[in-house]
Amino acid sequence: MEKPFSDVFPGVHASGTLGGLIKHIAVNQLKYSRDRRYLLIYMTLTRLAGKPEIRQLEDLINDQVLSDTDLSARIIERFSLPERYTESDILEEYMDSVFLDLSDGQPIVQRFLSRARWKLDGDHRLTVEVEQHPLTERSLTHWAQSAQTIFQERFSLNLQVRFILSVEEKAYELSREYSDVVVRETRETEASPEEAAAEPKEKAASAPAPAAKDTKSAARNARTARAGTGTLNSGKGRGRQGSVRLGEVKTHEKDPDWIYGRNFDDELHDIAFYGNDEEGTMVIRGLIQSFETREMRNGERTILSFSLTDYTDSISVKLFVPNDEVERLSAALQPGNSVRLKGLAQNDTFDKEISIRSVQGIFKTADVRPPVREDHARVKRVELHCHTKSSENDAVTEVKDLISTVKNWGHPAIAITDHGCVYSFPIAYHCLSKNDDLKVIYGMEGYLVDDTLDA
Repeated sequence: MEKPFSDVFPGVHASGTLGGLIKHIAVNQLKYSRDRRYLLIYMTLTRLAGKPEIRQLEDLINDQVLSDTDLSARIIERFSLPERYTESDILEEYMDSVFLDLSDGQPIVQRFLSRARWKLDGDHRLTVEVEQHPLTERSLTHWAQSAQTIFQERFSLNLQVRFILSVEEKAYELSREYSDVVVRETRETEASPEEAAAEPKEKAASAPAPAAKDTKSAARNARTARAGTGTLNSGKGRGRQGSVRLGEVKTHEKDPDWIYGRNFDDELHDIAFYGNDEEGTMVIRGLIQSFETREMRNGERTILSFSLTDYTDSISVKLFVPNDEVERLSAALQPGNSVRLKGLAQNDTFDKEISIRSVQGIFKTADVRPPVREDHARVKRVELHCHTKSSENDAVTEVKDLISTVKNWGHPAIAITDHGCVYSFPIAYHCLSKNDDLKVIYGMEGYLVDDTLDA
């Protein structure tokens, strides 16, 4: 149930722009993060507010409400704007906030995105042009999916978002900054600033200018040759920094296990490790239990939904893909297949649960099967009170599965005692061979009535 911000946080006082914003906020839900470090605040705003304002509001709550606790505020916002706001209006005012979210606190990524150019075409198509660079090349799909999710979750806008590389070589001037911040360079191959400045001038004076394509290729090769192990925030677990080796990142053209997106080498965790009430990056592997498709209203993209389990927990995953990819992905994501996956877990306002909606990559993996229980007792027990699915609302076990299990455990006998029925007896009988060592004790949990009493 929604409540005005001032009713939920009466102790928060703000002036100026932030004070005016508070009047347009309704709080939908409050809950703790799994690790009890954050107070998650789900809110709806009827006035457009950028990410900087949202962060100022978080700081205000931290200072005026949570200062005596170990908690920090984390706002999950969505907007319910007047009809006068068009898609173009929203993009004009909010694209900088989208870029801020996509940068994930990485200054070099924010630098690239701040220089991006975007264009809104007809039929709800948003094209974002970013400078060509190894960092941007690997991030195009992830950025597009994340931006599309932001617009869907926060504004209910079904935009078809794509990121493309600029045809102009603008990123070369940033390549040294990228190397210094993200990649650990080896000293033997690193030129001094004076040498780096002098070398292009000498080459320009002594040789004709190379073609633009050759220049870009040489720049990419030089950067890749220098790259060692860096910290691209690949996220070993939610919100943690990991590492990526640029020379070892595989493409789908070379990796037979590739299904979707780009590769990752992060540490895998059980789904239960993350809990079911916190948003952030998940790196998991599991068995696909169910799969379904649903075409979006624009008719050009399809939602692929599947559930993933590793038998510690389960989670839903959604992909928003072009229609021409549906057949290939549907074949690869069939129930029974095992995959490893990296993606961003977010609150799904449609399904009202935490699910993975922004997927970085999906790859085939070794089969994920439930752990097999074993009985190592020296003296095997005999279960004398056991129900099957014939006991309505009291058991879901198939008779054949029950008998197969006790055989594997080496039990000498098993008693089947369903509630007031013997429906499972014939099935149990036919599960045994003529000289079977297992003895089935046929019984029933009956009900006694004293019929000597008057009604």
